[in-house]
This record gives sequence, structure tokens and C-alpha cells, in this order.
Amino acid sequence: GIASLENCPVQITCRDDFIGWTIKGFKEELFSYNDLNCIDKAYNRLLRYINDAIKDINIEGICKPGDIEKPGNEIIDAINSIAVKSNEEREKALRNKTEIENSSKSELGNISLFAEQALYKRKRAEHLARLLRAKLLIQNLLSSNNFKKDWLRFIESEAGQFAIRTAFLAIKNRHVGTSMMELNVCGAIPPYNEILSGKLVAMLALSPKVIND
Repeated sequence: GIASLENCPVQITCRDDFIGWTIKGFKEELFSYNDLNCIDKAYNRLLRYINDAIKDINIEGICKPGDIEKPGNEIIDAINSIAVKSNEEREKALRNKTEIENSSKSELGNISLFAEQALYKRKRAEHLARLLRAKLLIQNLLSSNNFKKDWLRFIESEAGQFAIRTAFLAIKNRHVGTSMMELNVCGAIPPYNEILSGKLVAMLALSPKVIND
């Protein structure tokens, strides 16, 4: 037989629905539960995805560790302001030819190191603000006194769908490029295609040896 593995495409709707990484898949999961405690656990899982993604961000120069635990609108707005300011500083540095000539050069090309750092700071701040906004929304839902009704309204609302998509994007970014692969070639070689060797190759692709490698 013959088989080949490659990196997974980021967007495969049927795969993401099956895993539960879409709003559609998440809805189907929640509607399958008869226990409110299971629904609570599902939303807490989203919160865990977001917290794991936040841990991956370098928050130096953006906010303090305490700001992340219980984010508020003021903190999120302040982080968004940092993103806007960093973008303005980067654009100014890119236009300033004197600074490019006199400053430390970036390894990315003919730009200053300051412009590069401003770009990364903007990206870090934007990503962190988005995650914290989603975290705040889900935390407010989980602490609601009327969670039994609010969870359904949440999943249908624009803000709720933003929070859910953000959580699933966080977990997808963590796994698609690092712990998932796609079987892009799988089959038997003649004359063995007359028997079950194609199915054998498919089974071997999921073997502990292949998964470990």
C-alpha cells in the first residue's frame, strides 16, 4: 500500500463541525444535553481554550497579569488603545527614512527594529484584547443568576457567537499546525488492491507508531 501525510488545511467545515469547533457543532452538542451541568461544563471548556491562548501571549508592555484574571471593559479598551498607538508608531517609523538609516535594522527587511517591534506589539495587543473580550462575555454568562435561560440566548446573540468563535479559533490555532495531520494519499498498490490492503493502510495510518512519529 501507499500513504502520505501532510499539514491540515486551517478551514475544513465538515471536519470542524464533527470535532465541535464551529457554532453549529457547539449548538448540536449543547442541544444533546439534558443536564444543565453539562452545558455549564461546555462553556467552561471554551473559557479554558481562551485562557490557554492568553498564556501564549507576551503581555509585557501591554498589561499586568492581574488584568487578565478578571478583565473589564476599561482594561480591554486600554489594550485596544495600545494597539492603535503601536500601529501609528509603526507607520511613522516606516515613513521616517532617517530613522531607518540610523536605527538598528530589522531582520525582516529594510525597516528599523523599532518598526518591527511596534508591529509585533500591535498584533499582541489586538489578539489579547479580542481574547479578553470573549473571556469577559463567557465569564458574565457563567456567573449569571439565570444561566438556565441565558445560555441559549447567548449562543444566538452576536456577542455570544463572537465569544464562541474566538474560543474555537484559539483551540484550532493551537492544534491544526502542531498536533494534526491529514491523510492525503491512502490506497493499495496492484495487485494487492484486489484484497483489503487499502483498508489496512488506512488502519495503519492511525497506528500508535504513526501517531507517535
